[in-house]
Amino acid sequence: MYLLWYIFSMKNYNNILQQVGLSSVESSVYLCLNLHGALSISDIEKNTSHHRPAIYTAISSLLEKGLLIEIIEGKRKKYSAAKASRLYHIMDTIEENLNTIIPDLSYNQAKNSSKLIVEHHEGKKGIAHAFLDVVETLNKGDHFYRYSSAKDQINVDSYVPKKYRTLRDNKNLSRDVITNRNSGNQKKLRTNRNIKFIDSEENQFKQNIVQFIYNNKVSFLDFNTDNAYIIENEEVAEFQKNIFQTLFDKL
Repeated sequence: MYLLWYIFSMKNYNNILQQVGLSSVESSVYLCLNLHGALSISDIEKNTSHHRPAIYTAISSLLEKGLLIEIIEGKRKKYSAAKASRLYHIMDTIEENLNTIIPDLSYNQAKNSSKLIVEHHEGKKGIAHAFLDVVETLNKGDHFYRYSSAKDQINVDSYVPKKYRTLRDNKNLSRDVITNRNSGNQKKLRTNRNIKFIDSEENQFKQNIVQFIYNNKVSFLDFNTDNAYIIENEEVAEFQKNIFQTLFDKL
């Protein structure tokens, strides 16, 4: 029973030490010296599965990190583990190093997120691609937004690939929809879909265009010309989502 506990503990300690930046050999050597006290190179070799060249490299690195102490006994050298609290120094060093690169990494992310990518797809297959991009981009349980100004909902549905509905339902995607009442009345009731209508006499909302807002994308599906446009940009998507939510709340 003790042997099993020991093996499990050593494996767990090894994993933790590697998470704070030690190599597998370094963590093995450090734990060996922590357990057995001061040892020579030959003793370390006997108590670990590593060969001398790897042990020498690990010891050099551990000494540099302040995790080992070198002991001279006559003509022999031995090594022992420094106080375990020295490991906190490793964490502090990692944090300091991270603080020097995080501003640059954040800047690069912001710069990349500001890029605007536009895809254009033509024909019935192009519109089918735009439908699929919504459900393939989103993760399970995500939410999306849809405007539908369809003149004929049955015609619009004829463009939708079967895989769209299958993926949408398997991923349990919920959505808010703004549409005209004629199109909305042709849709089946679904628990994960909220619909509101634009009923204005002046604006019949029958431009025959569908817009999706999902993740960091906005797409426009034009059923008048069979063209689809997918815009990928975080700020544009967030802007469109805010407009949608404001209108949805007022309807």
